[in-house]
Amino acid sequence: MAPTEQHRQAPRQTGRCGWGIVLTTAVFSGACLAVATGLPGALLPARPILIQTPSPAVRPAPAFSPGPAQAQVAVSQYLQGLSALEHGETGAAGRHFKTALEKQPTLAAAYVGLAKVALMGGDWRSAELNARHAIALLRQHRDAPVDTGRRPTLLSHAQSILSAALRPRP
Repeated sequence: MAPTEQHRQAPRQTGRCGWGIVLTTAVFSGACLAVATGLPGALLPARPILIQTPSPAVRPAPAFSPGPAQAQVAVSQYLQGLSALEHGETGAAGRHFKTALEKQPTLAAAYVGLAKVALMGGDWRSAELNARHAIALLRQHRDAPVDTGRRPTLLSHAQSILSAALRPRP
């Protein structure tokens, strides 16, 4: 009895693997690695490291928004931080930005300010994490309402700081 088309098997290759399979496996493995390492950061941004602070940085943003008084204090502290930064007082600027974030943890502009202070002080890791946190807030539209009109500018500043922080050092 002659074998039918259904019963025929393809000749088996032993000890050889086609380049198509190798390439497919490599691409699949790379994609899995990219998802495994990139996805958690996209969903849960790294908590920023505040300059010279041994305790955990800033608590995650609360489910509620701060009251008008807290928001006003946060903006005032942020503006004082900017003024201190313009006068080269990085220590004072960092303190003002931290206070602003204690009052309003979603104030992306304050994270950008902290990232700039860290960058100026040569603390690349702090600069990177604060810039990444600001970018995450801005891209997910989870930033404080006061940032809404300045979102593109803040995003551009945060990306520039991140790029500078990630630049290889001699």
